[in-house]
Amino acid sequence: INAGLTLTNSTIKPLTPIITSPSSRSLVSAAQLQVLGSVSGQNFTSYKVEFGAGRSPISWTLVTQSSTQVINGVLATVDTSNFADGLYIIRLTATDTSGQSYQYQIHDLTVDNFDAIIQFPLDFVSKGTLDILGTAQVKNALSFSNYKIDWGQGAAPTI
Repeated sequence: INAGLTLTNSTIKPLTPIITSPSSRSLVSAAQLQVLGSVSGQNFTSYKVEFGAGRSPISWTLVTQSSTQVINGVLATVDTSNFADGLYIIRLTATDTSGQSYQYQIHDLTVDNFDAIIQFPLDFVSKGTLDILGTAQVKNALSFSNYKIDWGQGAAPTI
């Protein structure tokens, strides 16, 4: 029985945010890293890009937020010189008009802006005066501030 009722397919599809670059397990040593991807959909409201340190971040650093949809473009530009060397997660969160959030994450992004190498001594020294030879340098024309050499007794000193 059709009582004049018309059915329409008004199912709203969820947002599908994606980061296409950089990829998980990438090495980054660029002062200006572009985060590329897409975030769009029927009821799109906004998106944000955040960085978190380690594999299970306890806090997130907001890089950018916007209410403009992006399709195969730049989601954010990140100055990685503001981050210590190490592992990070990039989190892209898109929000729709009903307040529902959708996320995409890039894992194990390694920021590597600094090199420090001790070239001498490479072995055990028992006593006396010691010259330490090596290099400390930054990458990608970042500013170099200073360096510090610490030493301690044993294979894993606590002080």
